[in-house]
Amino acid sequence: MSVVMKKGFAFAFVMVTTALLTSACGAEPEAATSDGTEGGGAGGGGGATEVVASDISFSPTKLSLKPGEKIELTLTNEDSTTHSFTSEDLGVDIEAEGGASASTSLTAPQSGIAEFHCRFHSQMTGKISVGGDGADKPEGETEGGQTESGDDGGGY
Repeated sequence: MSVVMKKGFAFAFVMVTTALLTSACGAEPEAATSDGTEGGGAGGGGGATEVVASDISFSPTKLSLKPGEKIELTLTNEDSTTHSFTSEDLGVDIEAEGGASASTSLTAPQSGIAEFHCRFHSQMTGKISVGGDGADKPEGETEGGQTESGDDGGGY
């Protein structure tokens, strides 16, 4: 086998591998349950949940908890700027500097939806659904003119 063919196969292998890895990384879970799994249903009793701040947005933007469930919430900040996970509804306010994480425990209300946001970036918002309220809202529906990613179409 010639050197040119070997280089061609190596290049093709790298391109296919890159394409596969890139396509697998783009999907955002619609909702996370308290045990960190994807899906719209409620998770197991008590657990750990991670919310990632990246590209001035949260992932996931919807969490689903059981009524009165207590979880350990971790905010992982993949940006270079400081972000917060703030919910007046739940009395939670933690912040993580760029590249860092912060954790807190929180208890879900008995029913309804609790909103969360970043104090530093108004476009970063999300909801915690308790008992299934609002978790099954079709993807892309908006409230107040913003998409679920928090993008209102304007610059900041």
